[in-house]
Amino acid sequence: MSNKQLIVIISAIAAVVLLYFLPVKSSSVVKTEQHQSLDKKVDEAINIINTQPNPMAGIKLLKEVLEQDPKNVRALEQLSAGALRTHQHEKAAGYLERLEEVKPSLETEWKLGETYLELKDTAKARSIFVKLYKTTPDSKQKESIQQIIEHLK
Repeated sequence: MSNKQLIVIISAIAAVVLLYFLPVKSSSVVKTEQHQSLDKKVDEAINIINTQPNPMAGIKLLKEVLEQDPKNVRALEQLSAGALRTHQHEKAAGYLERLEEVKPSLETEWKLGETYLELKDTAKARSIFVKLYKTTPDSKQKESIQQIIEHLK
């Protein structure tokens, strides 16, 4: 074996060893960095929506966030709130349904029930309010929910 061949083989082995020992980011670090990047996008979107005369650029950013992370709570909250503000009840219902799957809450269920009422989908609204009635601890809220349920019969 010639010196050139020996040098090539040693160099190749050294390269493999170096690659093996290079620091690798763990998946949790990568996920944290991705989450921080998406949070920055959501913050930027909120800023655009709240300060610019045309909020569409912010809405587009929020939709991009959902493309990367379909369960992003903040993006779902912002998009559902915007859809409700602009009376786009179909869109709002879709975002609220997704939000309810990802992060269930009484507030989200209530908004979803009201949205179904706006859409005149009494069956879905009733189903939501019955579920709310069963899970709401507050007796005054239970009374209000009971009245809504009775009205939907």
